Parts: sequence; structure tokens; C-alpha cells
Amino acid sequence: MDKGPDSWENRFPLITDVIQDSKCDIIGLQEALQFQIDQIGSEFPYYGVVGHGRRDGISRGEQAAILYNNERFAVHSSGAFWFSDTPDIPGSFDPPFTKPRICTWVRLVPLAEGTPLYVYNVHLAPLSFRLRKNIELLAERIHEREFDDPVVVTGDFNAGESHKAMKMLTSSALTGSNNHQEKSVQPALFDTFQNNFKGDSLCGTYHAFKGWRFLPRLDYILANPHFSVSESKIIRYSRFSRYPSDHFPVISILTMENANIDYAGAAKR
Repeated sequence: MDKGPDSWENRFPLITDVIQDSKCDIIGLQEALQFQIDQIGSEFPYYGVVGHGRRDGISRGEQAAILYNNERFAVHSSGAFWFSDTPDIPGSFDPPFTKPRICTWVRLVPLAEGTPLYVYNVHLAPLSFRLRKNIELLAERIHEREFDDPVVVTGDFNAGESHKAMKMLTSSALTGSNNHQEKSVQPALFDTFQNNFKGDSLCGTYHAFKGWRFLPRLDYILANPHFSVSESKIIRYSRFSRYPSDHFPVISILTMENANIDYAGAAKR
């Protein structure tokens, strides 16, 4: 664990500032360890947590956890899968990788009247030749969800928006079937940030604690056409040249069937 100026201990107050100011209903975390999730939960008790350690499917290793406003939502079902040839085996990975990568998902049901939705949160490896296969698995699992509810995907994809694998999600239909019912072809997901900021050349999210803006945007909030976007932004908050994370958080405010729900992604440890 880093004990330097960018250690968790030094960054946690900045992270609480971002969470408090954003007032998001749903937050996707990447690279979060169990003690960090517990600490966030203690600070913000109105967030429930869905998370699985990528090493054992319980609490060992980093998590792509999902926080949700438990005053607005209840969990109907949830789970995780691993980006490997055996995605349902906890901790699995394929060569040449030496550590697992995970997707956490949850189906949330509004406590008041409203439409349920699925949220998927990912942290993918950067190797291009595996990225396409991993995104194919993600698209397949989204399509095979039990209910045809609206979908939001958050995460660190380790790929710029022009990457061919990313275009699979944002320009190709999701196809497939499952054990419950045959499903028709569904529209592609769209990038909620570029929906509002087409052509923005300074929208990098990875900055290595330096505040850079010129690197590719690796972190996304994707949604399907059930949603419209009223606002999207990259949070570049810092204090005394210290940043909450080595990636800038991304926030989108989405409207689904007359219900305003806020989503934040890419809040890394």
C-alpha cells in the first residue's frame, strides 16, 4: 500500500468531497479494496454496496464495486463474472495475464414506482488482443440478462474511444439468447459523455496524479437508448495539487422514464 503523498490516507478526504458534492445515486468503483469500501460505507451509510473480490469472488483482491442509494433502490439480484475463458469461476484469468479482471452487476428496483435497471461495472486489462474478446463477453452477458430492463455500464475499459473494441459496444447491436426467452436484437449502448461533448480533444481521464488532460479517455458511462443525458462531465477536482485518484471521475445525469437518476463511474482507488 502506497505510503507516499498519493496514499489512500491522504486521498480519502478528497474522495469524500467528490462523493458528497456529486450526490450520485449510483457509483462504480474500480480497484477498490475491502477496507476502502468499508471506509466509504462508514462515511456514507446511505449507500448500499454490491462487490466481489476479484481473487475469490468474496473479499480478496480489488473490486469493481457498485454503490447505490439505498433510500431509492433495493437489490433484486446481483453477481459477477470474470474476463476469462471460464467467466463463472472466481479468480480465473487467461494467459498472458497474471491477475483476474472482473465485472460486477446488479439489478436495482426503485423503492418508489419506477422501472428497474441493470448496472454493470468493469475494470478491463489494457492488452488490445484480449480486449475485443472481453468486450464480446460483456456484450453477451448484457444481452443474456434475465429481464429486458434499461442498462448502464460504468468502468475503466483501458481503451480510448476510437478503439475497435469500444466501438463494438457503441456501434453494434447486442445479440444472443438465454434460458428464459429468445431475445430480439437490441440497440447498441451509447457513450453518455460524447453524447454531449462530441469532438472534445482534452477529455483524458488517466492522469497519473499529474492532472494531465491530453491522454485518452479510458473511463466511461455507457447506457442504452432508454436514457437521455442532461449533463456529463469529468471531475478534475484537486486540493493543494493532490487528486482523489490517478483517474478523473466521470459523472452523467441520466433521465429514465421521467425519473432523474445520477450515475458516476471511474472513481478509482
